[in-house]
Amino acid sequence: MAVKKDARSRGCELLSDLGDHTIAVLQATTELPVEQVKSAARKIVDEMRANWGGQLIYFPKGKDLDIDERDRSMWEDFNGSNHAELARKYNLTLQGVYQRLRSIRQVIRAEEQPDLFGS
Repeated sequence: MAVKKDARSRGCELLSDLGDHTIAVLQATTELPVEQVKSAARKIVDEMRANWGGQLIYFPKGKDLDIDERDRSMWEDFNGSNHAELARKYNLTLQGVYQRLRSIRQVIRAEEQPDLFGS
């Protein structure tokens, strides 16, 4: 019985933590009044409970998302000949910059250009 209580309290702690983080982000990024921020945070927690309650959820660290954002920024900064500057700015090797720009170019080409053979 104590195991269930501990698991239940950890679940409540997780939801409470989610609410606290949501409040902090909303306060930092909006100018909403505190009561609206708290209400929005509660609605988000309730929505998460309703949709994912009872499920075992794994949150990845999201390093790929961080890399994608960095690569998008790098692509926007790229002018065609500033590879060395980008390597310094994004703390990568020159080869790493070339590889990432090549990958981004392939993705863009695939999105913009239809496949001739329909494969």
